[in-house]
Amino acid sequence: MMTLDTLARVSLAQLEQLDARHTTILTVNNRLARRVIQELARSPARQNTVAEMPTVVPWKGWVTQQLLQAGFDEGRELHAVLLDNFSSQLVWSQIIEEVEADEPLLDTQQAASAAQQADTLIDEWAIDVDPESETEEYVRFMHWRERYQERLNALNALDSNLAIDRVIAQIENGSQVPGHLLLAGFSELTPRMRGLLQVLDSREVSVGILETDAPLQTHLTRVMSQTAQSEWQAAGVWARSQLEQYPQGRFAIVAVSLEADVAFARRALSRTLGTLTYNVAVARPLSEWQAGRAVLAWLRTFVLMKERGRASTRELGAALLAGYCAGDLGELGARASVDARWRHKEITELSLTGWSKDVEHLEQLSPAWHLAWQAWADLSRQDSLQCWSMTFRQTLATLGFPGRTQQSSTIYQVIEAVDALFERFEALAPLFGRIKASEALNIFGRLMRSVAFQPQRDPSARLDVLGMLEAEGGRWDGVWILGLTDDVFPALAKPNPFIPLPALRRVGTPRATAEREREWAEHMFLQLCALAPRTIVSAAMHEGERGLRPSPLIQQIEQVDLPLSADVPAFVPIELECIEDSQAPVLSAEEKVGGGVALLETQARNPQWAFMRYRLGARGLPAYSTMPSSSLRGEFLHDAMETIWNALRTQSALIEAHVAGTLTTLIINSVDLAAEKKLFSLSPALRALEATRACDIISSWLMLERERQPFAVEGIEARYELSVSGLTLQIRVDRMDQLEEGRHLLIDYKGGKNLPKVVSDWQRKRPTQLQLPAYAAMLAQQGKIDSIAGLFLVHLHAKSQKSAGLLRDEIGLEGPTLFQEAKYPDVDWSAAMHRLNNVVTLLATEFSSGSALNQSWLKADLEYCDVPALLRQYDDDAQLYDDDADADETEAAGGINDK
Repeated sequence: MMTLDTLARVSLAQLEQLDARHTTILTVNNRLARRVIQELARSPARQNTVAEMPTVVPWKGWVTQQLLQAGFDEGRELHAVLLDNFSSQLVWSQIIEEVEADEPLLDTQQAASAAQQADTLIDEWAIDVDPESETEEYVRFMHWRERYQERLNALNALDSNLAIDRVIAQIENGSQVPGHLLLAGFSELTPRMRGLLQVLDSREVSVGILETDAPLQTHLTRVMSQTAQSEWQAAGVWARSQLEQYPQGRFAIVAVSLEADVAFARRALSRTLGTLTYNVAVARPLSEWQAGRAVLAWLRTFVLMKERGRASTRELGAALLAGYCAGDLGELGARASVDARWRHKEITELSLTGWSKDVEHLEQLSPAWHLAWQAWADLSRQDSLQCWSMTFRQTLATLGFPGRTQQSSTIYQVIEAVDALFERFEALAPLFGRIKASEALNIFGRLMRSVAFQPQRDPSARLDVLGMLEAEGGRWDGVWILGLTDDVFPALAKPNPFIPLPALRRVGTPRATAEREREWAEHMFLQLCALAPRTIVSAAMHEGERGLRPSPLIQQIEQVDLPLSADVPAFVPIELECIEDSQAPVLSAEEKVGGGVALLETQARNPQWAFMRYRLGARGLPAYSTMPSSSLRGEFLHDAMETIWNALRTQSALIEAHVAGTLTTLIINSVDLAAEKKLFSLSPALRALEATRACDIISSWLMLERERQPFAVEGIEARYELSVSGLTLQIRVDRMDQLEEGRHLLIDYKGGKNLPKVVSDWQRKRPTQLQLPAYAAMLAQQGKIDSIAGLFLVHLHAKSQKSAGLLRDEIGLEGPTLFQEAKYPDVDWSAAMHRLNNVVTLLATEFSSGSALNQSWLKADLEYCDVPALLRQYDDDAQLYDDDADADETEAAGGINDK
């Protein structure tokens, strides 16, 4: 049996004696192919001469070449399509979805990937499953496999697995072969590769192993670090010292888990290397590069508008923020403002008309988008993949892609890769018939996510940061291999789920068993140790609170303590300058601010927050809204209640309507009218649900209102101006009732999950929940503060219709607290109302005078703050109190004028 041990060894010197025109070198990967070519070019026999090079090609590339070459031979059976791995996986996905249509899988793509691997394993390793070993998964997979092969026959297509068998058959039938075939970098031969080599041997092809020169391993040491972070820092310091000590040298840091550690690796290396350049060999899916995201985002806007006539603001916002369009740089701020407005207004979706209106002020983008849309408006619903590819390309061109962004070499390479991807996309056309635009875009998105892109390395950089597989076959002057802990190297076994384990174990397939993983790790470690004459291996001892052990492959290596701390670059921090600045400029008469009662509320919770929000305009960017906002639901209920009480006006009218049976009709009509005005953006089903909920809530509350002491509604949703300390605040009183004795009840509707604890909130020396106190201040401004009989909240919620607040006297409603039971420090009711009025005045005075103290008094004060990173949040128990603190504790929280 032909094995690697039985094949003849051929050195580079012996290779020079072979006829290059009839010699082919097969390498295990592209990197090794490039290195072999470089070594051949540097050989003494080729210096200062022109000589033909042998063919050097990776194994998979050679299979493709043989198939293409056979197409020129007469009488050869030709295939119409050669599927790459992505195309093949698409076909697997189609087959699985068809076969499992009655019981769909949770993740078809993952199943397709595993099935594709199983298909290759069976042929590559000549796996034969005994009937007694068959599992349900294996039987199901074999059914898929049969259907998959039938589909390929119908398409007259080959995948990469079948292509190898076709090449073997073509060689047996006399296709052209090289005179000499050399293998480079292979650690083992699979049964199918042995079969191929035996066929080549029968055709009198000389098969051997190419022995490339490898540096002598002269020094190998082990370093242990406390954590993975300190391990990366130590490797960075080592790299800096080597680069400075050997100006012509090339070095590498090889990480076992580079993809997982790449973010921290970049930070650690940037800190330790300073201005020294380095390359990080981590490829990201093309869809994760900014240009790739922009392509998908913009095409999605056209697809959604074509098929649905509307799109979510999340999807439209992704396109606006991605750029790479007309007005890319000039309108960047304007596009971001559109997106921010959608977020703040909690807009969930936009129709084509709404989208057009919102972007019409973008003088470069708007005409480009509408010009591109004109072509989409006339397109059919379904078309071939080739037609969709042409449409996608033309759309991007009309839209101005890639814009006028600052194109670095990396950006230019990404754009080229995206453009080249369309050719692969078009090649998938035989796999599909006429499909919708959304299906075509989904396929293109999957293709973009499957293609890993890595920019070309900086040729001037002398430090490479690579993963193990990327490092294989490379050569450096010094290498640091890190992350060699026993939980990742050797890795855990991961057998294919569709092939029974006994069958995998019997033939020894990769990843199947712990023994196989250990064998692979040992081979890989030997390869890594041959990368440079000086190699350091390392492992971390801790991950959080979990202890780690070094890989068994490095435990016997001598451990040393490198004097790395002395080599750490000295970064001398400048002295931190502290400025106590809690005084903003005084509010001028010309400066206009908005915000209503919310301004006073924010000033009470944190004065600096109020200054930032209402004078600097600094607000956090909220997430996109996915459901109708709570504020929209509140406006809807407010509007319905306004209509009802405009019709009733008094409690007696409420009782009469209830007795006469007309109250239900009034409620339904009022809710429907409010729904038309406020809920027009919702779907009919969701609007109906909201209307039913509102009818139940309002009916329950009105039954409680019916039991109250007699009242008349004096004001409903009335708007007032509250002028205090130079501020003019716009406030809206939800409702103001007049009792029989002429006193007023001020009512505020709340629709949130819970009612605030206003009784305790108003007792603080810096009271919060200031909506009702502001109403009281409005009456005080009119000279009517002594007419106030109560301040209370109404909870309009499906779970309860409660009320809470403070009353001067009993009104026949459960919930609000009587003043004499509230244990307030005020001597009487009138003093309490004047104190709350003074609170409003003092907070307005604070704001107008520029008081911007960065301080909060309770934990809940910044619970809904949208700029917490800019404010100080106290966590000292001496200064911060729980929300449920007793009244005597809140006394110590600081007065309204405390600084």
